[in-house]
Amino acid sequence: MTERSDWVLAAILGIFKTGACYVAIDPYYPEERIELIRKNSKCICVIDQTGLDEFRSEEKKYPDENLETLISCNDLAYIVYTSGSTGIPKGIKITHSGIVNTIFSQRKTLNIEQGNRGLQFASFSFDASISETFITITAGACIGLGIAPHQVR
Repeated sequence: MTERSDWVLAAILGIFKTGACYVAIDPYYPEERIELIRKNSKCICVIDQTGLDEFRSEEKKYPDENLETLISCNDLAYIVYTSGSTGIPKGIKITHSGIVNTIFSQRKTLNIEQGNRGLQFASFSFDASISETFITITAGACIGLGIAPHQVR
């Protein structure tokens, strides 16, 4: 639940590396929606802008060795919340195998490879952001972040 930046991607990769599942919450959502998602997902940790800023100011204090983590293809990768046809957001659980198959299929179809450049512009709380991000970085290509609507002046 942070501002849009390259640190969001670092946080997502870090969450994957721990074997945990993430729920991206746009900090510009109405407070009622944020609270519903937090309660419904039963999240135990929230990475907000304050926490991210604190980490960044003290990141040298943390070890940088590679974690030994076993992740099963059936483990949850992330939960994305839909707008909900009933007006109540619903969480959709996505496993690692589901998203990996999609990403590699899209990479092949779109012929994404090292040396290409991609633009990630969907909100990180929207499912399309996963494709925009991971078809690019898994190919070793370069990714740039587009400007979020609330940043346009």
